[in-house]
Amino acid sequence: MQRIDRRGIERIGRRSTQSNLSPLGVHINTDRSPLSCLCAHRHVTTSYSPSVVAALTARGNAKRPSRPWNRHEKVGVLKSRVMLGAMKYLQDVIRAYSRLSSDPINSEVRPMSGGLINDTFALGNDWVLQRLHPIFGAEVNLDIAELTVHLRADGVEVPEILRTNQNRPWVQIDAPREQGGGVWRVMSRLAGRTLHRLQDPAQAQSAAMLVAHFHRALANIEHRFHFSRAGAHDTVAHLDSLQSALSELSEHRLFAEVQPLAREIESLWRAHGELPDLPKRIGHGDLKVSNLLFDSNGDAKAVLDLDTMAWLTLDVELGDALRSWCNTCPEDALQAQFSIEIFEAALQGYGRGASDWLSAPEKRCVVPGLIRICLELSARFAADALRESYFGWSEQVAPTRGEHNLLRARNQLDLARQVIDQRASLETIRLNALG
Repeated sequence: MQRIDRRGIERIGRRSTQSNLSPLGVHINTDRSPLSCLCAHRHVTTSYSPSVVAALTARGNAKRPSRPWNRHEKVGVLKSRVMLGAMKYLQDVIRAYSRLSSDPINSEVRPMSGGLINDTFALGNDWVLQRLHPIFGAEVNLDIAELTVHLRADGVEVPEILRTNQNRPWVQIDAPREQGGGVWRVMSRLAGRTLHRLQDPAQAQSAAMLVAHFHRALANIEHRFHFSRAGAHDTVAHLDSLQSALSELSEHRLFAEVQPLAREIESLWRAHGELPDLPKRIGHGDLKVSNLLFDSNGDAKAVLDLDTMAWLTLDVELGDALRSWCNTCPEDALQAQFSIEIFEAALQGYGRGASDWLSAPEKRCVVPGLIRICLELSARFAADALRESYFGWSEQVAPTRGEHNLLRARNQLDLARQVIDQRASLETIRLNALG
């Protein structure tokens, strides 16, 4: 039975397995395979072929192979398991959108690789279906829906949340998560390429110009966030958490390796860390390279993954972007490689779109913000090298979560060292680009 709570969210409740009515009150043939009916299109239902059902079932039930899974295989198996668990309700989610159910191609649901937070599927050719990770409250969709109106009106290309037949920005499935329960939404699928590392300074300049356009479009918006993450970029709290992990886990196998890292992180923070008094602006919150889309010419064209938008200071917003863009090595490589050429191109691009409205303190915070984020991330990775509970990991890189996070902590600390060593040159570049 469909019901709407007082916030106006469309919900789908669990029903007895004896019932052949879907939670939306639509008749389902319960004799069919759970994978066989992904979407009913008015009076027409579409099915996966037996071979597709068998393949997905096999992947969903896959056991660890004799050799290690590669990263794409892990994502594929994970997504298939999620897909199998979601089949009971997936057709009902789709039927909540008349714009989808009117086109049979939208019955084609394919897991998408790359994202390790939300469960993401391609829905036909034009849409993306997502189930939000529990770290995000459902109300984050209200923020995205409201702010993307301003972004698109200013010419910034961002995904659009599709509203349900009841004009809701998401569907809530009241069921155990392993059975497909959670917050589901549908967003437009944008064309373009996803990169995990910038390939040349021209891409950095283009990306920074897009980010400046993003910031400018939201600069004068008065928005009260319906959802915000507690403790995001609380650098001091992350440093304290590392010290707590060391105190609580002194018998951990990696303690002897994490402890000297922690001492250096603390020492560099005392010497170079800054918490400037800056105005807060609406920012993206996670401007890593892979959260931008690029066209075939290498120009940045769209901004993705808007769940992390919040009121932020510019030092953490740009610091997080630059630590991702300027490191030409993966963040789990033994060493980082800071590209001063990409840094210069990025600031030149950002300056073109933002230098006239940035305050002097904001301009001065760019290099300190980069140092801050590198040390903050190093502390977070070092703490999780001991706790082994938060960040994902790949056994293609390291034998355990702890060892993988130790590599990341060392990489980000190395990046911080390189930025500190080149700080005078970086400040000169900043002054020329931003004033």
